[in-house]
Amino acid sequence: MPTSAATRPARRAVALVAAAALTLTGLTAAAGSAHAADDPAPGSGGTVAIADTDATAQTRSLMRYLRDQESGGILFGQQHATDEAVSSSVTGPDGKPLRSDVHDVTGDLPGIFGFDTLALKGDEKPGSHTRTDEENALALAAEMVRADDLGALVTLSAHMPNFVTGGSFYDTEGRVVSHILPGGDTNAEYRAYLDLVALAAQSAQRTDGSLVPIVFRPFHENTGSWFWWGAAHASVGEYKEIFRYTVEYLRDVLGVHNLLYAFSPNGTFDGDAARYLETYPGDQWVDVLGYDNYENSDAADDSTAWVAAVVDDLEMVVDLAAERGKVPAFTEFGRNGDRTIKPSGNKSLHYFTELLDGLSASPTASRVAWMLTWANFGSGQIYVPYAGHEMAADFQALYDDDASVFASQTGDPYALTATAGAQEPALRVVTPADGTRVTTATTTVRAKVTAAPGVDTVTFTAAGYEPLELAPDDDGYWSATWEVGEDALTNRTVPAEVTATGGGHDLSDDVSLILGSAPVLPVGTVDDFEGYGDDVALRAAYTTANATSSAIALADHGDGQAVRLSYDFPASRTGYLGFGKSYAPTQNWSGFGQLDLWVDPDASGHKLVVQVQAGGVTFEAYPSLAGDEPYVASIPWTEFTVAPWDTANLGQTLTWERLAKVSQFFVYLNDAGGDAPLTGSVLLDDIAASGEGEYVDPEPSAEPILVDDFESYADEAAFDAAWGNRAKTDLVSLSTDAGEGAQALAFTYDHADGAWQDVARWLGGQDWSGRDALSLRVKGDGTGNQLAVQLGLGGGTYYLAQVPLTDTSWHVVEIPFSSFAPSWPQDLTTPISDEALGVVNELVLASSSQSGSGTFGVDEIRVVGGDAEPEVPDGTPEVLDRFDQYGATTDLRAAWNNIAEQEWGDGWQLALAPGKGAGGSAAAAFAYDFSTTTYLQESRWLGGHSWAGLDGISAWVDPNGSGQSLSLRFRTVSASGTGDDWYWDLPVPLTGSARTVRAAFADAVATWPAGIDPATRPTRAQLAKVNEVILMATQADPALPPTGTFYLDDLEVGDFPAQPTEVAPAVTTQPTAVTGKIGTTVTFTAQASGLPAPTVQWQFRSKGAASWRPIAGATSTTLTLRLAKAHDGGQVRAVFTNVAGTAASSGATLTVTRTKPRITAQPRSLTVARYRAATFRVTATGYPAPTYQWFRKAPGSAAWVKVTGATSSSLTVKPRTTKDSGTRYRVVVTNSQGSVISAVATLRVR
Repeated sequence: MPTSAATRPARRAVALVAAAALTLTGLTAAAGSAHAADDPAPGSGGTVAIADTDATAQTRSLMRYLRDQESGGILFGQQHATDEAVSSSVTGPDGKPLRSDVHDVTGDLPGIFGFDTLALKGDEKPGSHTRTDEENALALAAEMVRADDLGALVTLSAHMPNFVTGGSFYDTEGRVVSHILPGGDTNAEYRAYLDLVALAAQSAQRTDGSLVPIVFRPFHENTGSWFWWGAAHASVGEYKEIFRYTVEYLRDVLGVHNLLYAFSPNGTFDGDAARYLETYPGDQWVDVLGYDNYENSDAADDSTAWVAAVVDDLEMVVDLAAERGKVPAFTEFGRNGDRTIKPSGNKSLHYFTELLDGLSASPTASRVAWMLTWANFGSGQIYVPYAGHEMAADFQALYDDDASVFASQTGDPYALTATAGAQEPALRVVTPADGTRVTTATTTVRAKVTAAPGVDTVTFTAAGYEPLELAPDDDGYWSATWEVGEDALTNRTVPAEVTATGGGHDLSDDVSLILGSAPVLPVGTVDDFEGYGDDVALRAAYTTANATSSAIALADHGDGQAVRLSYDFPASRTGYLGFGKSYAPTQNWSGFGQLDLWVDPDASGHKLVVQVQAGGVTFEAYPSLAGDEPYVASIPWTEFTVAPWDTANLGQTLTWERLAKVSQFFVYLNDAGGDAPLTGSVLLDDIAASGEGEYVDPEPSAEPILVDDFESYADEAAFDAAWGNRAKTDLVSLSTDAGEGAQALAFTYDHADGAWQDVARWLGGQDWSGRDALSLRVKGDGTGNQLAVQLGLGGGTYYLAQVPLTDTSWHVVEIPFSSFAPSWPQDLTTPISDEALGVVNELVLASSSQSGSGTFGVDEIRVVGGDAEPEVPDGTPEVLDRFDQYGATTDLRAAWNNIAEQEWGDGWQLALAPGKGAGGSAAAAFAYDFSTTTYLQESRWLGGHSWAGLDGISAWVDPNGSGQSLSLRFRTVSASGTGDDWYWDLPVPLTGSARTVRAAFADAVATWPAGIDPATRPTRAQLAKVNEVILMATQADPALPPTGTFYLDDLEVGDFPAQPTEVAPAVTTQPTAVTGKIGTTVTFTAQASGLPAPTVQWQFRSKGAASWRPIAGATSTTLTLRLAKAHDGGQVRAVFTNVAGTAASSGATLTVTRTKPRITAQPRSLTVARYRAATFRVTATGYPAPTYQWFRKAPGSAAWVKVTGATSSSLTVKPRTTKDSGTRYRVVVTNSQGSVISAVATLRVR
């Protein structure tokens, strides 16, 4: 449970006073609606404008604590505050292991701990790929409780996987947001992910049963385009709607009430509130107004300029939060890119205090609740200096500053009284989202009513359509099917309104929707701006940079349209803005010689930047804005130069080869400074590549995929079997009138009844990803009818393209996949994606007309285009090290110094060990000490060795009794060949005796960067570029001694010896039955063949028993037993086992020989005193086990009398008188083989 205020001391005696604007009460309406001028501002004091009015009392308290900065300063936060660091693990304040560079430097912990939903899939700590998702959620919950116990607040970010492709959050393909919204084909997958978030949140339970409040921050940095939810991959309306949907699903459906919700776009905004709020979901769904900004440029010696821009933006964020009663926060900051904190040689050594001083100097910006930086995943990318680092003193100074708050100073954030302000009634359109395209003839309209009980009528009305009455559905929406109509899909924008009445409410919401697909432009044509009905359609086609979407608008140009780019630069003279688009797949502009664009300048003298990204490099040209007369700028490719910020490619040229791969086009306006105007606009039109270039085929095309050439069918029955997936083969037949070869498909249609007529072939999940088009030969019938080609993809979606049937000769038709339009289900709006083409289930051919009849032909259906996989030649086997060539340890370490000599390295573990290697050669001794860490590593730089086509790494390893683990780790380029390198692990247990181990690349698991699917294996291309080999000792069992040494030798990369074919065991020698006396030794022998040589285990089955039991220690081909009576009638057998199978021998019976009793120890005469016991004993052998009967002869008597009950091998008597003296005793020993009488023993009584 959380510690009390008494045990969580605050360093400051008085909290900062909240601004006067925060003393008012009330709650704003959703974004997009406005208050009247005299409406009260949102609540403070005891009332909080919280998104979840049913939030727990402690969650409400936390919001008040953060909003009013009750901490007394700015909370410092870090992602992975306790489990990722350069410093070694220590015992934390709670007695648990702790890895924290913040703690290592300051002795304290961050005031706010950052966690991420990557843990849910095991891609980050505390998650693990060895656990289930649910187990990971519980592990995440446990760590959030630990953070609370340590005095920190908790925030949870969400780097969510791509729910369309299955890729990571960086995979921007597939317009994911449109798929996961209600009605989307992967909405269920998204809901399942949110279920895990809910499980973690609702399991973060303290020992007193209360839940830890959590700030949940999904869909962050959406103003950039590096995540799939970013600006280029979702419309403004879609982004707002998925944020709202996420909150409502967690809050209203799953009943999670310990979350605050944070909105955190990426800066900078130049203090422009309109740009910041453009994608704001609304007050009903947001509690925290966040802001992310990293310093990237390493040009300046200090961080003054960056800090000033941050303060400017944060002042705007704080003001917006105050207006709404929300929490302002610096949700992410740090140093990235060229400004990354390096082990040494950094500029701006006072970065942390510069930033804190800059915030503190602003009465407004200083009111942010927290500032959180990212995790220290490794010394190559850190955000907080470690002890001994050249920036550690500056970080200590930040800690010592009263303006910062760390874990020991948070006080009690959960003891404040806070009441949830009432939410205002709201109505909105959920789907289709504002600003999106409707490309199907029917679509589902969904509206959401909140905080408006009693509403009984909801109506949707689009311009030109009759009002559509919506009805409540099972998902909490008001919905209905809108019959848009095929003839309405003309790329025009229509306004639409939804209204709701009842219960005293009169609500409405407006959206703009684009009916029809986006215009398709020829390759090389960026835009002529004639295909947009209005600004809504234009803005849906482009991404704006450093500006709101309103920066671009349509303008008149002659008889057509142009685009107007308007600017409103800040007084700081650092402004810029732009707009552009991406091409996926890339376009080939190498056949053109220049770029043309019509420019209408404003005589501002600002810098117009035309930017083309080609071959992965960004090039720019700069048409003039000096005059005010329109002109056509024709810019030869030779005038384009590398963008000045792309320092890695300076000096490169825009070659024809690069122009063959154009991936992006942007136009920017940069403030020229000086006396140039701060506001204005320029017009642009007819942007297109033109002239003649030198066409380059960027890469050889992949071999076409043959779908059907109709040559393989022996008869009509075989043809019908293939094309009978819809049981309509009466429409088609095999024809000898072929476009190529001897046979083709003939399709005869008659639309007398006006129905759609189709046939289909089931393809069963063919992979067409990476391909460009569907090619087929078509012979039309001269009518105005059309051939419809429909693709059925995974998930049940269908896409359609139409081919005219006017040409009556055989001709090739090539349909780019980008030309296929959404067809089914009715509300499918997402364009076909390359990932979706990875599962093609059905090909449909149809006559889609509604009248007429005729026959057309189809032949040679193939999938074409796409890049051929480049051939990667086999690498060369190599000896990495035999360790014999070194004269001393210093020589060995000179070769294996890539980690140990780094400031952040683990120090030296390797030493030369003469005589310890294979066959008595020299070896490398790896001495480890896990007292303060769980892994240690040494490495050797290779710099691009090729291991392609080789089997793996082999090494001679002597565990030397260690019991820990060795990982043969290697480092390759990433799968894409760009970005961070990937690290692969091949674990080797340090158990058993010295041996040669062979670790196959086919078993390698990528362990860094986080988030790579554990099923992923290194490709040939990756193995062709191996940069480093690493020997990493890891602690496999903390119970084992933490120190030790193991030895390595003969470290090689190559092909492993051919393994013989595995053969299951077969018994070749059966054990035979044996007979013997009890106590004698008998031997059984059994043998079996098999490869590898099988192991053996002997088993025994008692007489009459059903099951066999293993005989302990009996694991050789010979079994020796000492016969006992328990063996009699039982059986033994040998069971042989290897990896290929198991075989059991026949049972061999054990028989114990029957023998007549024989007395081996006679009873002896005894003398005892009266009343003293006298015991006579006899020992006898014989099988079956004999029975006994004692007899007595009294003194003076001639008869032997049976002693009643005396039937054991001993007899005890107690004489009472001396008259018993002289009594004699004997025993008869009997079994089935006979009897024997013992000698007589006499009893004498004193």
